[in-house]
Amino acid sequence: MGVNNIVTNVISRSKTLIILLALILLSAIGIISALVIGNATVNEVQDCATEFYDAIEDVFGYVARERDIYDNCVYYQNDTKCSDEPFNTSCGVATTEIGFKCSVGKESYQSYEKVSEQTVQKSRNVCVNKGYTVSISGSTKKIDFDKAGYYCSLEGNIITCDSVYDGNGDGKCKSGETCIKFEIANDGIGKIHKRIDSVSLKDIEVEDA
Repeated sequence: MGVNNIVTNVISRSKTLIILLALILLSAIGIISALVIGNATVNEVQDCATEFYDAIEDVFGYVARERDIYDNCVYYQNDTKCSDEPFNTSCGVATTEIGFKCSVGKESYQSYEKVSEQTVQKSRNVCVNKGYTVSISGSTKKIDFDKAGYYCSLEGNIITCDSVYDGNGDGKCKSGETCIKFEIANDGIGKIHKRIDSVSLKDIEVEDA
């Protein structure tokens, strides 16, 4: 085998390895982002945008401070001691040496601490759930609830939607709210509940993705 053939084989194997790694990475990302219910795969359809906001941050720096310097000090305490109590005619002075810590001066030092505050601009990625895609047996359907004026939540295999107009848009069906429920089954998506309280409100259609 010539040198050129060896180099070609090495390059080919390297490209194959890179492609395999890329496919593994994409597969991992897909598994993480998808929810599997039975033989159905459900993905959220999100609208994401960068949001800028102001935040207050502490500013730290070195500040000159002073502190006491301590050393060992001695205090001499004099007490009168009598050897013939209660007559106390034979008395003398006894001195007791008491050691303690005392301040002998001050020293300067640099303390790293909060000195002020500042306003800084930050950004964050804000995503809003707009719908779901449901893939079953190679067929993918889309529930675009935002377009119809609803907000939905997924619990188990049930998608519950309530209107943002006559409801509070929390994805829960309550009294007095226009509400639609879908069931994700092994053979497809079925509408199991629908209550639209106003003719001006839209239904949610299951569309081809």
